[in-house]
Amino acid sequence: MTISDKLKIIFLSIVTFGTIWIYWSKLKNKNTNTELSLTNKLTVNLDELIEYLGGTKNIVSLENTHKKIRIFLKDTSIETIKKISELKGVSGVVLSSDSVNLIVGNSAQFIKEKLEKML
Repeated sequence: MTISDKLKIIFLSIVTFGTIWIYWSKLKNKNTNTELSLTNKLTVNLDELIEYLGGTKNIVSLENTHKKIRIFLKDTSIETIKKISELKGVSGVVLSSDSVNLIVGNSAQFIKEKLEKML
């Protein structure tokens, strides 16, 4: 092996490892969006929702997660669950012994705040 062959090997090794190093540093520095998105739009008609839940006197308290609102009720014998699930903006409804869970998407926090103001 001649000196020129050794220099070629060294040069190609430097280029290869340099390219790999640049690729990994760009990959490491890539900013990823880790924040959850929130929507400040009313996707649900609140007056109809409160009516279907039995009025403001039937609502005890509210909790929310990122996409879901849990509404604690005094009386959960509501016959209008089907109407609630048909409301625009409500993806799903789960009735439990003391509450109703509404899946409303990214606007859950905003809807909860508006409902609390109406109570």
